[in-house]
Amino acid sequence: MTGPLQYDLREMVLRLAHQIRNPLATIKSGIQLVQHLQPEDGEVQEYLDAALVEVERINRTIADMQRVIRLESATAVPIPVAGIVEEAMSRSTGMARAAGINLVSRGGPDIEALADRDQLVDAVAELIHNAVEFSPDGSTVVIGWEAGETRQARIDVTDACGGICAQAAERIFHPFHSTSTRGTGLGLNIVQRICELGGGRLEWSNLDDGSGCRFSIVMPGV
Repeated sequence: MTGPLQYDLREMVLRLAHQIRNPLATIKSGIQLVQHLQPEDGEVQEYLDAALVEVERINRTIADMQRVIRLESATAVPIPVAGIVEEAMSRSTGMARAAGINLVSRGGPDIEALADRDQLVDAVAELIHNAVEFSPDGSTVVIGWEAGETRQARIDVTDACGGICAQAAERIFHPFHSTSTRGTGLGLNIVQRICELGGGRLEWSNLDDGSGCRFSIVMPGV
């Protein structure tokens, strides 16, 4: 699909997202108002809480769809990987603390990747977010980086999710496929797209001891 049709579909999705989010904000405000008027321990509150969760889920899905549509190109420049990891980790600090997860960074030598800085930060942050969400309370998520083979920069995010089963693995990068009740199923697809736009790739594997899995962003190095 190329040319005017592709452009029209892109504009249609962006405009549709805008049209949905406006009334969705009104619905959210209405639910919150009713919550305020209801007894805190009333049965109605449970339904209102569930409704708010679904509203936020729709919001996240729309936001991720917009991210996918806008990923058309990447501006690759030399970027210190340590700074990318630090910024990406800072986005997940609050979530990790609330979930009882330790975030640990283990960098190798000071290396640089050829990548679009904002896109790469988004990609690493998405992998950290997923790792935190699927790891049990008290576990550790490790973010490491090193120089790969043939002038490559590699960023690894290792979790403690217990591994991914064969059935889920077959669809792991499919849009809208998610084993999370809170996820949109677009996160890994977005990370994969960012890697490909920058001339890199996204890899993953279960750990040998079955304790978790590792997602790796491999980008051109300097």
